Amino acid sequence: MKETVQQVTEQADEGFRFTQGWGSVGTIVIALVALTVSAYYNRRTLAEAERRQTEQRRDDYNHHVRTAAVEIATACMEWMQIDSGYRIGLKLMLDARTAENRVEEELAQQFARTKDNEFFPAERRMRSALYSMHLLTRSPHIDPHISTMLRAVDELRPTINDINYSDAASVRSGCETLKKRSDVLREQLAHVVNNARAHFPFTLLDSAEQKQRWLRKV
Repeated sequence: MKETVQQVTEQADEGFRFTQGWGSVGTIVIALVALTVSAYYNRRTLAEAERRQTEQRRDDYNHHVRTAAVEIATACMEWMQIDSGYRIGLKLMLDARTAENRVEEELAQQFARTKDNEFFPAERRMRSALYSMHLLTRSPHIDPHISTMLRAVDELRPTINDINYSDAASVRSGCETLKKRSDVLREQLAHVVNNARAHFPFTLLDSAEQKQRWLRKV
């Protein structure tokens, strides 16, 4: 019984003995290789996560710019529709006056209502959309066009207010000025929309493209 206990104790101690010779070197080498491989792939994983976070932030920013461009286009098209009808109405008023038809007074009253109820609210919405983009980005592909549009919008309200409906020359001058401002807005709007599409795209790849890129790196 005593010998059996001694044998069991020796066998237990045997498991804790230091491995002699090349076996210990091999164990250390395998451990170092495992640590190196683990560190390498951890580094790869962290770098990929950082890249995806950067691209996600860029995507969010680009999305805001594209959304602002859509809001500008919507506001500008609304204003252009009202402006076109307004200028057509002014031309009809001039034609009525030339034909000595006394409806121009009623038309002038209608224009005044249109100015307060439609034209100026549309102008405010357009200005607000432009300032939103102006504050959102200073990109050289967007900001110069927004600045040009804001200068054109600044001239709309004074032009409308200065039109004297009883003076044919004043009406014609106002129509010409409004048309010039409308042409500027239409031209600059095209640049804003096209540049937003070209310079603010989505950057994140879909899942299949991400898997192919990862396999190429491996």
